[in-house]
Amino acid sequence: MAATTLSPGTDTLLCELADGVATLTVNRPDKRNALSDELTPALRQMLLTVEADPAVRCVVITGRGYKASRRASPARS
Repeated sequence: MAATTLSPGTDTLLCELADGVATLTVNRPDKRNALSDELTPALRQMLLTVEADPAVRCVVITGRGYKASRRASPARS
């Protein structure tokens, strides 16, 4: 089945539906994908949209860009 792109109305959130899986991608890598006044309502609306779609069986929320976590320092002896 081909993927369907849903439009959340902002470039800060991407949404794709494929094989019953809705993938919502936060697209603010320059801000480490932090929520914003533009992103938060768009994310909420897309969650309501995919919740109402009977074809959606799973929702994955992910972020675009680099990892925001740090690697732990080795233990000192």
